[in-house]
Amino acid sequence: MKELRNLSEEYSSIYYEITNELQEAVDEKSFRIVVFVDDLDRCLPDKAVELLEAIKLFLNIEGYLFVIGVDREVVKKGISYRYRHFEYNNEEKKDNFIISPEDYLDKMIQLPLELPVIEQGRKKTFIKSLMGKSDDFKEHSDLIIYAGIGENPRSLKRFINLLAFNVNLAETL
Repeated sequence: MKELRNLSEEYSSIYYEITNELQEAVDEKSFRIVVFVDDLDRCLPDKAVELLEAIKLFLNIEGYLFVIGVDREVVKKGISYRYRHFEYNNEEKKDNFIISPEDYLDKMIQLPLELPVIEQGRKKTFIKSLMGKSDDFKEHSDLIIYAGIGENPRSLKRFINLLAFNVNLAETL
C-alpha cells in the first residue's frame, strides 16, 4: 500500500508540474496557445475516449484553446462500450447509463461546431481543384460527383487520386 501511495503521489506531482509549466509558459509570454487535435474518429472508439479523457485533464489551464475534430457517433460508441457496466440499478432508470454517451461531449465541449456536407456546387469546384492540371477528367466531374463516391472530402480526394493514378498507369502501359 505504501508503494502504491508513493506511486500515486509521484504521478500527481508530475501532473501538477506539467500543468504549472504549461500555465507559466502562457503567463510569461502573454499569448494564447491553440492545440488542434484532429481525426480522433480514426481511432477505435474506446481509444478515442481514452484520448478525450487525457485531454480533459488539461482543459482548465488558462490561456489554452483546444480544437478537437471528432465524430460524435464514434465517441458515443466508445462511451457506451467503455462504461457499459456502469448502469443505474433501480428500475426507473433501467435504460439510462450513469455516464450518458449523449451528454459526454456536451459536458466537455463549450462551443460545438458541426461541419456541413459539401454543397453540390462547391463539391464540383473541389473536385476540379483536386484534378489540378489534368483536363482528362474535368469534363466528367459531374459524373464523378454522381458516381456515389460520398460526401466526405477525404473520400473524394482518394477517389480522384486513384483515378488519376490508373489513367497515368494506363497511358504508360
